Order: sequence, then structure tokens, then C-alpha cells
Amino acid sequence: MNLLPDGRFAWCDEQALKDNTTGFVSMVLAAPLVTSEWAGFGFSGPGQMAGSTAVVTTLGVTGEPVVQQYFLKDQDLNQVFKDDTRLTLTQAIEAFYNATSKTVYVGFQVNFATSKAIPNYLLYAQGPASGDGSTISYHRAQSMDKLSNSQFPIGVVGQSEASKLDKQVKAHGALQVFGWGVLLPIGAMVARYAREYDPAWFYIHITFQITGFIFIIAGVATGVNLAKSFSTPGLTGHKGLGIFLFTLAILQVCPYALLTPKTLMQFNNPLT
Repeated sequence: MNLLPDGRFAWCDEQALKDNTTGFVSMVLAAPLVTSEWAGFGFSGPGQMAGSTAVVTTLGVTGEPVVQQYFLKDQDLNQVFKDDTRLTLTQAIEAFYNATSKTVYVGFQVNFATSKAIPNYLLYAQGPASGDGSTISYHRAQSMDKLSNSQFPIGVVGQSEASKLDKQVKAHGALQVFGWGVLLPIGAMVARYAREYDPAWFYIHITFQITGFIFIIAGVATGVNLAKSFSTPGLTGHKGLGIFLFTLAILQVCPYALLTPKTLMQFNNPLT
């Protein structure tokens, strides 16, 4: 059995899923880790340390995990180089360290189709590192799993909740800006400067106003959904302003819903 300096058994766990659309592989790796130690996960074509690509995690001086990529050209430590070009990452490497369980979790997404690393075998190793984690020494524990023809489990890789919220925030802003800042002003300018093209100006004006109102409604719906997802005290004023402007938008389109086209035209052009 391989024992770590704190008396625990060396172990590792990896979860991987290949997206059936993009072919990208999302991986979450976990292993025990303590100060002055390193934990590494490697990808190898022939199943050997030599020629493999490794993702190595150490603990920095602040106790936070530091993740670096290495190319193991040979078993000699002088042939182990830091090299962040071996893996084509589609999402940056993220790491979290649980000080209570002394376990590090590393997550990333990689496109192996364009990477130099060949994941026929998944390697795991652990060994001593310098106090600040900047240098590593020869491993004292290792294991290897064969991956048949580099085949990862296939499925649909979902978005993180943070990513979903970020897209909703951007959609909310884009819908409101396009409704209030583009469509409604164009409709107003048509009503102001194109009245000589009667009655076409009026129908163009209505089209822009109603379309803008639809975009505003969609933006409000997105904002309401966001408000259910999280609560931020600083957004109280934003919500109040949004309700006020939405009320103005409703009043803007009410005449189009309640009056006949002939009456509307007379209302918008009192000189006729």
C-alpha cells in the first residue's frame, strides 16, 4: 500500500464526460493533498510516465491550490518541463482545496482532438514538493487506468449555474436596450419626421412601437426570472426604475389597443 506523509492511503478519483456535440471532455479530478506534496494526473499514449502530459497540483504559501501542466519527456527529473501547450483547454483549469478533508478538486475542459496529449491511459502520481509548491520531486505513489481507444463516457455537458445567470443578465440588458434604445426611438422619429408619407408613416410608427414593446416585455420577463434566482440589495433601485419604465411603456401602447386606426391617426395628427 502507498502511504502519504500524514498516514493516509494514496488514492485518486476522476470523473469525465465527453460532449456528444463538441467532442470536448469535461473532467473533475480529486486526490488527497497536504503541504509540501504534489498530486498529478497524467495522460499517456503507451501507458508510461515518459512522454506523458500531466496536470500537477501543489499548495502555495497561502494554502491555495496551484495547478500547472508538465511534459514528462523522460523519467529523469531533468527531463520534466512545465508546458501549458500540451492540452487544448476550452475552459480554464479551476481548483478547490478542502482543508478539512485535505482533498484537492481540479476541474477543466479539454479538446483532445487538437491536443498533443493522448489519453489512452490515465495516470496518477503523488510525491514531495518544495514548501511553496514551486518545484516537485520524484513520485512515491502511482496508479494507472487504461482507457480503451481514448473513449470517454458520452453525454451532454451542462452549463454551470453561474454561466446560465451570466447569459440571462446579458439577455435582459440586450432586450431592454434594443427595445428602449433602438426600436421606440425609431418609431418616434418616424412619427416626427415622416408625416408627409401619409398614411404609411403611421403604420411604420405603430410597427416599431409595438415591436419595441414586445422586446421590453421579454426583457422584463427575463429580469423577473433573474430576481427569483438571486437577491442583491443594491438592485432595489434598479427594480423600481424598471417597474416605472414598464408602466410608461404600457401607457405608450394602450392607445393602439383601445382606439381604431382612424381615431389613432387623428389623435397623432390633430391638424387633419
